[in-house]
Amino acid sequence: MPSWKRTTLYVGWIAVLAGVTVAFAPVERTMGEGIRAVYAHVALTVAGVVGFAVEAVLGVFAFVTGSPAAARWLRAVAGVALGLFALGTLVSAVAAWVNWGGMFLDEPLLRSSVLVLASGFLLYAVMSWTEHVRLHGALGVVPLVAIASALVGARNALHPGANVIPESVGSIQVTFVALTVLCVAAGARLAWQLGARPPPGRTRAARRRSVRSGAGTGARTHRPA
Repeated sequence: MPSWKRTTLYVGWIAVLAGVTVAFAPVERTMGEGIRAVYAHVALTVAGVVGFAVEAVLGVFAFVTGSPAAARWLRAVAGVALGLFALGTLVSAVAAWVNWGGMFLDEPLLRSSVLVLASGFLLYAVMSWTEHVRLHGALGVVPLVAIASALVGARNALHPGANVIPESVGSIQVTFVALTVLCVAAGARLAWQLGARPPPGRTRAARRRSVRSGAGTGARTHRPA
């Protein structure tokens, strides 16, 4: 099982590398330095969506097979995906303040993101309160479906797409992809850390069996002749 110390170091180094990437990333014609917040917002948000996609695959598998292991990995991926998507939404507020002077709660993408987050946290709470594997599997598909229905149809009000300097399109896109890969790598490590832990109930049961076995062995060892 991976250790939290190694996972923390791994994610920490990724955060440092991501910070250096943002610091030396190319700027954009109209946003200028403000695009740096947009870099982080897009990378975190896309990484969260990738996590939701993996969660959906695990959800289908858990629903079909009823595997407790699949449900455990599903909960781990769901928590990490929600965290990444929530960070991406939070950084989008920073990007809005930097580039447009404030947050606009009626902006379609922001409103859709908040709704997806609210439903995602509610479903995660339900999965934490219940142990029904197939219910977990069914709920695991919902966040991706919510994103597909809410974000894809949302109007792109504060996301202009025609203001990028032509000669820097390649470097800006490479920066977005590189940061997204880093965020996905950090999320994958966190999900692995959370999913590799044995279920608490199973651990306690194993300890009880070990204690009983040891007690029985001890009793047989010290039995008088």
